[in-house]
Amino acid sequence: MVITIANMHFTGYGLVMIVYYVSGHGYGHAVRSCRVIKKLPAYIPITICSSIPKSFFSRELNTRSFQFRSAEFDCGVLGPDSTRINLEQTISRAEELSFCNDDLEPSEIDWLKQKQARLVVADIVPFALRVAAGAGIRSILLANFTWSGIYKHLLARDDVSNELHQRMRVVLDTLEKDESRGDLLLVVSMDLPMEACRMQEKVPIIARRGISCRKELIKVLGLDLARPTYLLYLGANGFGRIDWSFIQKLDGIQLLSYHPPPGTEDHVIAVDADRFDHADVTASVNAVIAKPGYNACGECIAANTPLLYPPREGFAETKAIERTLREWGGALRIESEKFRCLEWLPYLDRLKHLEFRRGKISCDGAAICAEAIMSYYYGRAT
Repeated sequence: MVITIANMHFTGYGLVMIVYYVSGHGYGHAVRSCRVIKKLPAYIPITICSSIPKSFFSRELNTRSFQFRSAEFDCGVLGPDSTRINLEQTISRAEELSFCNDDLEPSEIDWLKQKQARLVVADIVPFALRVAAGAGIRSILLANFTWSGIYKHLLARDDVSNELHQRMRVVLDTLEKDESRGDLLLVVSMDLPMEACRMQEKVPIIARRGISCRKELIKVLGLDLARPTYLLYLGANGFGRIDWSFIQKLDGIQLLSYHPPPGTEDHVIAVDADRFDHADVTASVNAVIAKPGYNACGECIAANTPLLYPPREGFAETKAIERTLREWGGALRIESEKFRCLEWLPYLDRLKHLEFRRGKISCDGAAICAEAIMSYYYGRAT
């Protein structure tokens, strides 16, 4: 039995739930999802399904209550580090998960029904849209690219054998079918063209504008006020090709990192994630040195903190991200070899002279996404 009182939907003795499926491909999708979830009313029950550890969501969501289930339904692209893709590894894992999803489909549909879910949201898990449709539940895909679009890009590579092409095509057909089953695609800015869901709505970048914690960083980390400070982020998989034997080249600057690369502990200052929020640190440093991922770029744009980044050749989404970075004007790309050999200082000096287009790029996508989610949750959207 379902009753409605003042736009609040109840089933039994509790509010019906939103189930939020979050890709475990890196931490970017989880960060973005948490930004949106924090904008949803606190009284709405949320269950998060992801292979990202629960502890990460607990830290990001702080006091916002949620239920959690560890699960993996997609893999994205895999490789030795954040700049390279291993096509064979990617296809093999995508095939494995596709077969597992087929086996899990009936039980996943039953689980959604048992949870009495009213709405499914996915960033960017295609399987979530399939099981939502199977359970008769509306679904929203939140994405700036789809896995089908990324895999199509991979298939266009010159090194794809006929055998790998055929295997990927089977996976791709399933992804496209799953993505078509969603009710709404929230197209988050820095986006690639996407064919998914019955309706689409364009929204701005999802990024929080950090609050400067520079004074506390100086006090806690003992920073030298005479030297510029930079935040280093190399992604969950790191940049394996960097030659850290050249680290002495960077003696004139201070590098902060939440995960200092092995062997750099005497030169890179570790930051405690439980004490310092990433967006706040981004707003506190002279510039960020990072792979050009969605969240790192979004936080820099929101805080107007300059960004130095290396190329990510072979990653389809990089073109969309770089297009936005050029529009903003606060980022500079460094050649791969110079990045690998730590020839960073001349580029960091050039960052000081960039002309920012402050306020040109909106970063308020989280609130707009939350409004759309609640509209579907309450059944107001058609």
